[in-house]
Amino acid sequence: MSKVIAITGANRGLGLEFVKQYSQDSNVTVIAYQRSDDRSAIEALKKDNVKIIKLDAADDEQVKKAVEETKKITKSIDILINNAAINTGPFKLTEPQDLSPISKVHDTNVLGPIRVTTSFLPLLREGKDKKVIFISSGVASLTRTVKKSFGPMAPYAMSKTGLNMVVALYSVELSDEGFTCLAFDPGHVQTDMGGGHAPLTPPESIKNMIAKISSVSPEVNGKFFAVKGDPGSTKMEEEDW
Repeated sequence: MSKVIAITGANRGLGLEFVKQYSQDSNVTVIAYQRSDDRSAIEALKKDNVKIIKLDAADDEQVKKAVEETKKITKSIDILINNAAINTGPFKLTEPQDLSPISKVHDTNVLGPIRVTTSFLPLLREGKDKKVIFISSGVASLTRTVKKSFGPMAPYAMSKTGLNMVVALYSVELSDEGFTCLAFDPGHVQTDMGGGHAPLTPPESIKNMIAKISSVSPEVNGKFFAVKGDPGSTKMEEEDW
């Protein structure tokens, strides 16, 4: 059977671009998971090797149903890309306000990848590649945060720092099974979240990440890879957590 690649948050932004580029290979079956009921963006690609399944990473029952739907398509998954994430916008901890956005973002960005990854482990264990990629962010960096490199986005930044710990823990727990669990910072990309003035386009960012995913092996399990160099650079290198 062809290589099977599962992507969450697949109907827009980086997720949609992952689907576009991976589906160019007829030997790859792409399973595109999306929270939205609107399938038009993915269906517009007109790719027979792309299967769409509804999945909200913050919904336990939907994740369970998505696993059952996936089992109707394949007996294994080679690569899982945890891309689904949300951002509630500007937020300062020093300003008195409702803290619910922190919980909401944490549920999707931290607990979501845990729900998905653990639920799909039986299928991943049957795959050949056994690669689990978590899309993190430069805002997860404590060093860059104290250097005032980013604006006030506390819920999102906190969630991505938490996600990095999730990656580290999975890498330890799955190290004896030949898994490669990695965190990727895709760089500052022109998406709804990144803004239209970001230096990287989605095709540039995804092309680079796909190349990195293809080249990595269990020897780098538990690492964090980030875009390095000039603002428009697409070079990905290992970075300290």
